[in-house]
Amino acid sequence: MQTFLQDLRYGIRMLAKSPGFTAVAVLTLALGIGANTAIFSVVKAVLLNALPYRQPERLVTLAEADKDTLNPTNTSYGTFVEWRARSRSFEKMALFRGWSATLAGVGEPEQLRGMRVSSGFFDVLGVKPLEGREFLPEEDRPDRRYVVMLSHGFWQRRFGGDPGVVGKRITLDEVPFTIVGVLPAEFRPLLFSAWSQPPDLWAVLGYDASLPYACRTCQHLQAVARLKAGVTIGQATAEMKAVDQSLVREYPTDYPADAYVIITPVRDRVVGNVDKALWILLGAVGFLLLIACANVANLLLARATARRKEVALRAALGAGRMRIARQLLTESLLVALLGGAGGVLAAMWSTSALTTLGPKQIPRLDEITVDASVLLFALGASVLTGVLFGLAPAFQASRVDLNKALKDAGRGSDGASRHDLRGLLVVGEMALAFVLVVGAGLLVKSFARLLQVDPGFDPKRVLTLNISLAGSKYRENPAAVARFYEQSLEGVRALAGVEAAGVTTALPISGGYDRAGFIVQDRLLPDPEVPSVDRYIVSPGYFRALRIPLKRGRLFTEQDRADSLPVALVGEALARQQWPGEDALGKRIQLGGRDEKKPWYTVVGIVGDVRQYSLDNPPTMQAY
Repeated sequence: MQTFLQDLRYGIRMLAKSPGFTAVAVLTLALGIGANTAIFSVVKAVLLNALPYRQPERLVTLAEADKDTLNPTNTSYGTFVEWRARSRSFEKMALFRGWSATLAGVGEPEQLRGMRVSSGFFDVLGVKPLEGREFLPEEDRPDRRYVVMLSHGFWQRRFGGDPGVVGKRITLDEVPFTIVGVLPAEFRPLLFSAWSQPPDLWAVLGYDASLPYACRTCQHLQAVARLKAGVTIGQATAEMKAVDQSLVREYPTDYPADAYVIITPVRDRVVGNVDKALWILLGAVGFLLLIACANVANLLLARATARRKEVALRAALGAGRMRIARQLLTESLLVALLGGAGGVLAAMWSTSALTTLGPKQIPRLDEITVDASVLLFALGASVLTGVLFGLAPAFQASRVDLNKALKDAGRGSDGASRHDLRGLLVVGEMALAFVLVVGAGLLVKSFARLLQVDPGFDPKRVLTLNISLAGSKYRENPAAVARFYEQSLEGVRALAGVEAAGVTTALPISGGYDRAGFIVQDRLLPDPEVPSVDRYIVSPGYFRALRIPLKRGRLFTEQDRADSLPVALVGEALARQQWPGEDALGKRIQLGGRDEKKPWYTVVGIVGDVRQYSLDNPPTMQAY
């Protein structure tokens, strides 16, 4: 121990004598270790930490497969009821969807982010209320669904954390709701939120078969389930395949012949495609740290040249090779630990910036932090780094030739072996840098390719805003909703500098969509399959505002109203697939599946395809 303390004190004195070398080496390592620590904190929060639910490995989502893309899509209440009644692989199942409401009567009116969930939803996740209770099954009905649970943040912000709020009423959209519970602070919605920010409150879904939007083809809900103990996803998938085939036989007009359920672990849905990118990024910053190690090793080798006489004198006075190597390695570890401390500070700053400014595509951003495990990683990286770049100089110095070193010290000459070692380090640096440059080049190439993709609209000088109409004035009153948007558009168009303004139910690239069954009049399908399309409700100015090109026919006009002939526009992809070699203009279609009560729309125009989901996903069949 005494010898170690001597090495430590001597190492500190030697580093203090060379402030320039120390500063450059520490800064180089701080950048490398800081980058690795920051990315590791992201990997840990997003990929390594368990989801904040009870036995999260048993949580799965159930989704219907989209007939065109085969990707998971929403399900319906009618289908969910059939799944729940016929399956035996799941302990519990629940539904959820996005919701928003205006709070009035408690301070200033406020637009709240919310979710509607079926009773038992929080039991599926294994989340217990902090105050009050969860929703009861008897409350999950259309006539009794006016109960809510508050998020912990909203409870603290709006009610000051008062436990007595349970049982009280609040007014949402001009309707009184009873507060039945408060969720704990550690509950995180993650996948179970329709918002980029956590929901403020949760209301019971309140569906039953009597509702017009509870049909088997009304796909606007998402399902989550908990597997029974010992049941695998493969077993559950096999069972649900049989369930779907029975549904196809019993309800051939509601399901395609090849309908099937996609069962996905909740963790995979939360992480999405981010995992590969994060592992690649961690590997890239690992290469960056190796380059930093090689740089510092070269600095140490150059410094060792200047210290050859000192090392030779110590050896002549009786210091053994191991003692000399240990002394130099101690100095390397000191540099590495100083670099690690700087790296931790850099990581804390960068993770703080990331949680504030990071893209919403990265899940669990708010959980990214430099905690004890991340600090342990930084310490391990520092020690390993110190050993990596310190071994070569320590080994080289310990093999000093006393006579030659003392003779050459004054001339400043260097040994051939040291030159060879530096050459190897330079070659290694170049190889690692080449790998990083190639990777960066591929990323730039992919980015450039995305920039060349035509999104189908012109985003330049376009401003967007979201509007949610609530309250008894608009509920079940389409005419009032239409008047509001007409008056709003008139006001916007009257503003200076506004060329065009429009309304849509889902903006491009937003990922929002409404899938609907698609029927062509007088067409006999070879099987009961009903194709589905992306359906959008838009105003006449929508296409001009986004400069979506008209290919044939005409666009909507102010004369196309609810009391006029129902008309529709279709995208080019839909026209090509549904009427190959024919003219789509004048064709009559029905949206929402086979239903005699639904109107038949006449196709009056064909517009360009719009990439609704992302630039790397091809356009889908679209109807307006």
